[in-house]
Amino acid sequence: MKGFQNGIRQIKEAVKIGISSQSFGQAILFTTLGLIIVTNIRLINLIGQLDERLNTIDIKLERNSLQPFSPSPADSSSVIVDVSWQNAPVRGSLDAPIQIVEFSDFQCPFCKASQPILDLVLKKYEGRVLLAYRHFPLPLHEQAIPAAEASECAKEQNKFWEMHDLIFQNAQKLSNTIYDSFADQIGLDLGKFKACMSEHRYLEAILKDQKDGETYGITGTPTFFINGHMIEGSMDLLGFQEVIESLLTKTNP
Repeated sequence: MKGFQNGIRQIKEAVKIGISSQSFGQAILFTTLGLIIVTNIRLINLIGQLDERLNTIDIKLERNSLQPFSPSPADSSSVIVDVSWQNAPVRGSLDAPIQIVEFSDFQCPFCKASQPILDLVLKKYEGRVLLAYRHFPLPLHEQAIPAAEASECAKEQNKFWEMHDLIFQNAQKLSNTIYDSFADQIGLDLGKFKACMSEHRYLEAILKDQKDGETYGITGTPTFFINGHMIEGSMDLLGFQEVIESLLTKTNP
């Protein structure tokens, strides 16, 4: 609007100049130039407004794409899924009454945010909770599969959780060349690790996890199965407590 008003003032000045010079031709020329200036200013303003709207749309789309699933509580009416975890890396007590199977992606920001919460859950319910990790690499994350392979190659040397933690801590820096450095940091036999990675030794197992997850109904990460009850999306400590306490009550009425 300010640009348009400035253009009008410029037209008026142009007309005054033409009239004062007593030249009709000059008046027409200056008036035409003024109209061109106004048109260009209005076009620039419109382009600026359009650019702002497009930026707003981009920001909204990006935010929406990063929204976690809404956690769905495990109640008595929910379907219980028989989820296998026997070949998965585990933390906690093997005979724990509460078994949490996590399907995760190393490049998923909500999976990363869930890790300290899971640490608190294991600490609070020590001896009563088992946590098993399974892979669900998402297609939009190019490092999801290489990171999963690195964790499995570390598992071969009994260092899965050390690699797991290091990958999540550096999730924004992942690249095909960084995993050797991680392996060195956690004290792996680098030669064996490199051979494992180059052979893609555990790729089939990772893809099986993904396929199993799809069979269980998983569409995104993180997804948890707590004693077979499906929880889609990240959940805070209170949410885990509510589910676990409810299931413990049923286990020990």
